[in-house]
Amino acid sequence: MRKRPIPAAALALMFAEMAPARALIAMILLMLAAPAAADINSTVTPGVGSATSCTFSGNNLICNKPPSTVSGHLLLFCEYDSSAGTVTGPAGFAQVSQFSANQSRATCYDKVAGSSEPSSYTLSVSSAPGVADGILMDIANAGATPISGTPGGTAYGAGNKTYNAPAATGVAAQALNIVCGHQSFPETISIANAIRVATSGPLVVTTCWSYTGTPTLATITSTGPSGYFSIAEQIAIAPLQVQTGTNIATPAILNQPAGFSANVAANTPPYSPAANPLTGYGLNGCFNPVAYGADPTGSVDSSMGLNAAVAPACAAGQGTICIPSGTYRIDSQPWLIQCASGLVPNIVGAGMGSVTLLNNLGKSQARGGGPAIEIASTTVLADGAVAGLVKPALVGTGNSWNNTAADPFVFDLNYPLASTQPLNGKSALTVEGCFSTTTNGATETLAISDGSATPQASGCGFIGPPTYGANPGYFCKGAVALVVGDDGKLYGWMNTGGTWTGLMHSSSAIGTSTVCAQISYDGSNVRLFHGAPNTTMTMDAKVAASGTVTERQDEDLVMLTDSRFWHLELPEYAWQGQVDTFRISSVARCTNDAGCTAPNAKLTGDGNTIFLENWTNVSNLPLVGPEYTNGIANTLGAQTQSWMVADDITSGNPGNNHPEISGFSIGGGAVGIDMNVVAPQLSNIAVGSPTIGAVTYGFMAPTGNSYGIIGHNLWGDGAVPAVFNSGLTYLYGLNFTCGLTCGEFSGPEISGLSTLPSGSVKWGII
Repeated sequence: MRKRPIPAAALALMFAEMAPARALIAMILLMLAAPAAADINSTVTPGVGSATSCTFSGNNLICNKPPSTVSGHLLLFCEYDSSAGTVTGPAGFAQVSQFSANQSRATCYDKVAGSSEPSSYTLSVSSAPGVADGILMDIANAGATPISGTPGGTAYGAGNKTYNAPAATGVAAQALNIVCGHQSFPETISIANAIRVATSGPLVVTTCWSYTGTPTLATITSTGPSGYFSIAEQIAIAPLQVQTGTNIATPAILNQPAGFSANVAANTPPYSPAANPLTGYGLNGCFNPVAYGADPTGSVDSSMGLNAAVAPACAAGQGTICIPSGTYRIDSQPWLIQCASGLVPNIVGAGMGSVTLLNNLGKSQARGGGPAIEIASTTVLADGAVAGLVKPALVGTGNSWNNTAADPFVFDLNYPLASTQPLNGKSALTVEGCFSTTTNGATETLAISDGSATPQASGCGFIGPPTYGANPGYFCKGAVALVVGDDGKLYGWMNTGGTWTGLMHSSSAIGTSTVCAQISYDGSNVRLFHGAPNTTMTMDAKVAASGTVTERQDEDLVMLTDSRFWHLELPEYAWQGQVDTFRISSVARCTNDAGCTAPNAKLTGDGNTIFLENWTNVSNLPLVGPEYTNGIANTLGAQTQSWMVADDITSGNPGNNHPEISGFSIGGGAVGIDMNVVAPQLSNIAVGSPTIGAVTYGFMAPTGNSYGIIGHNLWGDGAVPAVFNSGLTYLYGLNFTCGLTCGEFSGPEISGLSTLPSGSVKWGII
């Protein structure tokens, strides 16, 4: 059959009708041929896992590998030397900065760790330097090009106590900034949120800090005298870029639904992003501390990551921090939860059985401790803003603490010393300090170990006129005390072998100028001294004594106020003035009846130092880091820093947000959660357990003005699982396993309380 030709008009019509189909086919082919959509990259802020200081020997500087080092981490080594010779970095390290002047040189090197790293690294100098030192840091989550921007550094000559480390330039967002200063004395830094990574020793030549956020000029201040060479540098570490998904849906073809990729949180790197770039929030609308450097595997210190998550949660206006499942070690600094706005963020964990915070503060050499979590209102510090809590030193250089009648603070030394009886059984003891007072007309407590679990217990009562000023004071004849009476005289006492010395005192008022005072026991006599700095102190009293120091279990060792009853239930007799340097020792520092020379500088620590406070580490108020605890110097980088808390004993309920704190466990350490004038809603929290370690003190609301707390479904295992000296507090569903006492409560309404006391429990519920 003959084929009929298709008319031209019909052919044109057919092609016209096929146009939409051809367009669809062409679009599909184009989509199939096009490359895949670009991935969204989220940034993960780097963090310092651990750090080691270096040993100087001959021409070499030898640094041990940081314990947290794993393949892919960045190793950053910053050193100081005083040689004019050539310096050669460790094998495999590349130089990233160097600054030289005035007989000083500072150099930083970096290297990406491989699968097999040596146990130590050696830096060599061609001619032996007079001194050399350095710190080697292990940094997780560094970017592909680790050093971000141009490092900044400056060298200064002698005579400078204050010097600067310029900010690195051209720095990527969410970088980690490392500042290292080199000077022969301990140093402080001007950046409020900087965390001390490590301090080298014994000459304290190098100190390194880290902070996140916008790079800024770092001003470093030496606590030593002027006349020493200084040099510093600042390095920025680029954040890690993590692929988290695609930015468009895959095409819907053949009736198949569109597919979208999703972010999935995991406990192995790469972790979920810190914040969604569109909303500013992290996973599920929460801020995820893992993305800020916290490690849910428990292999490295998570202190920096936990603290870094607070700032964005504060900026969001009471945001929520969600803690994924895992174990998080707190080795170097408590988790300080505090916002400038006063709106404390919510802290929500994945559950008591899923999230564990392991309090390792001071654990590596068993030197001390501190709270794992410190929840604090801004009123803690706002009350002292006018007078200023930190003042220039009275003797030597550095800082002193300023307490006023309107803004009294108290420091419970049982926290950093991680003990309920840190002085008991000592065969010798010295308590001393330098201070000034603004009045000689009020009773003021410099330091005391006193208080009772039972009001009107044996030894407790009003000690008063005429021997103790014009008005009586309430004391329990505890282990030791240094007090200024309302007659202006210096008073002291000690309890040895169960025998109280009685009130020892100066013959006249000590005045309001700077004074150094000491009470000491050498096994035979207790002596009380005082005098102006750099003069021979007068022995005010001497009492024969024997036996060891007696400190009851129901005493608190505190500074700046008296603990009238146990756990600061009724603090009073607050110090009014400045406390410059303070030391407790397990030896008699002065045994000469003719007196010893009063210091004209800060007191120093040694193996006999139970506690030393010189106020060099007050950048994270209300947290304060002592210089010595239990005989060893505190060092952040070595994960051995102990911490105490500036408890405000006058501020009331701050207010208006009642943060939710829930869903995790805390184990080990001196203190689980310390609530410092704030009103949280606590729920589903375990503090201490047989598997992760009991705490000394569990839930702590130690001052009577921390009212407004609500707590339910709380578990505790420790010497003292719970202390709630708080009015308008409601607690229910409590389960406590207790060692010394199951709890001390003053004011709360309690229901559903179960206790499991052991045979050693002295008190059930107080």
